Amino acid sequence: MMSQKLSEIEMRLEELSSDCLVQKRLNDTLQADLAKLEEQTRTYAGVIEKFYDIRKASLCESLEMSLHEKCASLLDDPIESWTFNDPSTSDYVAALEGELGKVKNTVDNLQSKLRVGLEIENHLKKRVRALEKKNIVADGLIVNGITDIRHHHSQLRAYIIALLNEEGLYIKSISKNVEEKLKLHSSEVQNVVPPQHDLKPDESECRDVHMTTVVESCQVTKLAEASIAKIMAESRGDASEAFAQALQEKVGALLLLSQQEERHLHEENVNAALQQKVDELQRNILQVTNEKVRTLMELAQLRQEYQSLRDKMSGTREEESTGNSGRIVISNEKDGRLKNMWKKSYINRWIDPSSRGGSHLNTEADYASNIEYSRMKVEYAAIKENLESMGHLTTSIRRLRLALLKVKELNDTETTARSCEVAIANILVEATHLKTALGISIPISWSAESDIESVTDGESSCERTDSVSAAGFEMVELVILAAEIMKEQHH
Repeated sequence: MMSQKLSEIEMRLEELSSDCLVQKRLNDTLQADLAKLEEQTRTYAGVIEKFYDIRKASLCESLEMSLHEKCASLLDDPIESWTFNDPSTSDYVAALEGELGKVKNTVDNLQSKLRVGLEIENHLKKRVRALEKKNIVADGLIVNGITDIRHHHSQLRAYIIALLNEEGLYIKSISKNVEEKLKLHSSEVQNVVPPQHDLKPDESECRDVHMTTVVESCQVTKLAEASIAKIMAESRGDASEAFAQALQEKVGALLLLSQQEERHLHEENVNAALQQKVDELQRNILQVTNEKVRTLMELAQLRQEYQSLRDKMSGTREEESTGNSGRIVISNEKDGRLKNMWKKSYINRWIDPSSRGGSHLNTEADYASNIEYSRMKVEYAAIKENLESMGHLTTSIRRLRLALLKVKELNDTETTARSCEVAIANILVEATHLKTALGISIPISWSAESDIESVTDGESSCERTDSVSAAGFEMVELVILAAEIMKEQHH
């Protein structure tokens, strides 16, 4: 019994020891799990704190909350507020990058424009310095000319004063000689006439002696007076001749000096008038060009409307062609009348009508130089307008030709056929506008005088067109013909 109980107790002890070992192992496992859980809890608490700080910073909240409340608030937030790799943000960043690229391109363009502007500014500064140097040289020449004129004037004045002084001394010497000669003659007369107290004749001879002395004294006085008058006349003649010659030389010198001063002032006035005339011509050219372009556009629009009305009213193509030919003749006649009307009121305003009269103060040489200068300005403006017209005409014809080539290269489908018809119609409209503008264009070099000469020669206004307008008219006619041929081929 005792052994049985001991065995049972030993078995119980073994079971308890095994259970204790199991409990120890379980306790160790639980402690390890507890340590892991504590570490995870600390990690989770840090994550929760971080996310809550982000949320608090985004929502601008400053409330103190426990960890469970923070978890609850984070769990209550919607999903949209905690999205990562948001496409809107990426699109926004891409848009910002695109804007940054555009800004860089704009900065590059502005820098290139700035460089071009700096080059232009440097070029203009060089031109300004060159003009300033030219002005300085011109001022120096003018000042030197004025100083030379003043020096010449002072020399002439000194020469005239010296000449007058010499003539005055000569006149004084002549007057002194005349006075001395008068004194000598008066002394000779006194010596010739006898004194009365020496004459004591008797009474019978007294009458004869008195008569002879009276006769002799009268003869002597007559001779003396005649000689004195002759001497005075000679002296006066010499003095007046010398004085007149001196005055004539002085007047000639003064006239020469006044003519030089007047010529200098006249040259200054002519230069100022020419500069004013050039400015006025430039303003007139600009104004007339603007009016001309505006009028050409209005007339082209009216001509297009007129042609559209004629096309609507015409029934067949033959009538349309005859109407077009008649319209060309009528338009040419109207263009000739319009050119004649404009030429009479266009060029004549450039030159002052008062300069054509004979009451102008300028000399014939100055008048000829003014006319030559004005004619050169008009020729320069005409050449410039011809070049601009030729450039514009070349670009327009090239654009129409490229449009015709593009229409020719398109395939023959329904959509392309309609687009080709529209393109051909647009080409015809633009060519008609260009033709109208060329038909009513007025060159700057034309004037009313050329119109009068053409009328006297028997030529019509259509035959007096310039070469640029004629060439442009022919080229436009060729473009219109090609467009009509292509239109017929498409039909």
